[in-house]
Parts: sequence; structure tokens; C-alpha cells
Amino acid sequence: MTWYGQSIVDVSEAVRRNVKDRVESMTGLKVVEVNITIDDVYVEGEQDEEKASQTR
Repeated sequence: MTWYGQSIVDVSEAVRRNVKDRVESMTGLKVVEVNITIDDVYVEGEQDEEKASQTR
């Protein structure tokens, strides 16, 4: 999940780079591929509206 307004490309590349670097440093293996899936985009206030409608 990422925040609405953030670049999905930038976020996924930062996650990919961080995972690759950490796995390589911990294992000594070369990471060839890291797949990233963003399942949701968080829109501020959206959950507040859902909670309000559920309590009515």
C-alpha cells in the first residue's frame, strides 16, 4: 500500500533497492529479481468515512 499522491514508481523502486541490498548483505547471494505489488492506495480521510458509515 502507498499513500495517494506519491509516485508508485519511486516507492516501488525504493522498496526494491532496499530489499535487494539487505538480502544480498545478509546472505552474500546475488539478488536477480525483486517483484513489487501495490495492492492499495491510501487516501487520507477515506477510512474515517468508512468507520462513520459502519457505526450508523
